[in-house]
Amino acid sequence: MIKHLKPRSKKELRIIKIKNFFEHFFDTKFKWIRTSHLLNNNKWKHFYNLHKSIHEKYQENEWKVIYPYIYKTSKNEIQETSAIVKVTKRLWFKTWHKLPVRLIKKKVIDVWFTPAVGEKDRCAGCDYQIKKGETALDTLRRMEKERKF
Repeated sequence: MIKHLKPRSKKELRIIKIKNFFEHFFDTKFKWIRTSHLLNNNKWKHFYNLHKSIHEKYQENEWKVIYPYIYKTSKNEIQETSAIVKVTKRLWFKTWHKLPVRLIKKKVIDVWFTPAVGEKDRCAGCDYQIKKGETALDTLRRMEKERKF
């Protein structure tokens, strides 16, 4: 049998009530809606299910390009690699007590490196957000300058 511990003072009880109120009131979660992949014909394929077999059907038709990628380490060493780039959109919303509050859209490039880049823990893949008006190549070049692995 678990004993319920009572607060030692009224002040402690007040703090617990306030804490419980804020935890309940600001209970927010993210709910995934869909992921969309850019296809070779410049159309988007929307996936509402993350099952692997569904994605495998469309992998041949996904738009992907291989670009050279140069990573500069903190010790000014240059690592040259190839980057496979795909464009993806992700859509989800923030919920508050199971009610949708805010729709969140992200357009990113998914990047896979061959061979992996980085200093200690080498990175084989990542994503990076595309800004408005940027192409996938522009985003990759911005990532070369800004991102550290």
